[in-house]
Amino acid sequence: MQSIESVLSEVKILHCLRELRNNKINKTRNFCRLKSVHVVKGCYPDQMLFAWDKFDAIKTSCNIRPDIFNEQQLFAVIEMEYGERPDTFCGGQAFSIPSNGLIITIIDYTLSRLLDNGCIFYNNLADNESLFNQTGDYQFEVYKTLKLHLNNEWHNCLLYSNVLWLTFLCVKLLELEYSRPSSKKHQVSLKNLEILQHNLKLSKSAVECLTDCNIIAFILEESQNSKSKMCTKVKSYWSEIFEIHLI
Repeated sequence: MQSIESVLSEVKILHCLRELRNNKINKTRNFCRLKSVHVVKGCYPDQMLFAWDKFDAIKTSCNIRPDIFNEQQLFAVIEMEYGERPDTFCGGQAFSIPSNGLIITIIDYTLSRLLDNGCIFYNNLADNESLFNQTGDYQFEVYKTLKLHLNNEWHNCLLYSNVLWLTFLCVKLLELEYSRPSSKKHQVSLKNLEILQHNLKLSKSAVECLTDCNIIAFILEESQNSKSKMCTKVKSYWSEIFEIHLI
């Protein structure tokens, strides 16, 4: 169960990230937009308990079953929008990573840290020792590594944390079972992921990885080549159509 302070911190972070859509220096649409926040009181609804049980049966939840709360319990209901474009501006420099039609959206900021107008908003994980005792998923190894690098002082800034979470994504993507694992494109993509995971070990921040990592530069180049080939095919197609009509 979250404290009021941690909920307020998350809401503040959501609000600030929403404003990044219109920021001129650092701009991105990849954070899910906050629409509204409501505080409600009462027992956990039966429909939501059913959904929780269904998830727990499949994935095994790390949280306690919310039926323990009585009619005096307060809940924060956070309404968010879904679906954005994968474009980012960092320090005035534009980054656009090809996603092959996938919409990339970051939706959870519960454990995030943000500095706004000299005030730090964060969730003090030093108060949640049980988080570091959990095993079975790579994310818990990330938390333990973060704790070590931060010396358990979670108000501090650690750019390397983004590198750890990018590594986490690589690990998860490499663990997945795919429908066509033997295809050439799939094998190339897996190899690129493995190279990216290796190169991440040499990076100190996400920006450094994005600007210096050879495999990302290669992916961007391949994307541009694919677009160029597609444009050539389209031009050729319409040229043939035009010639047919002339005849």
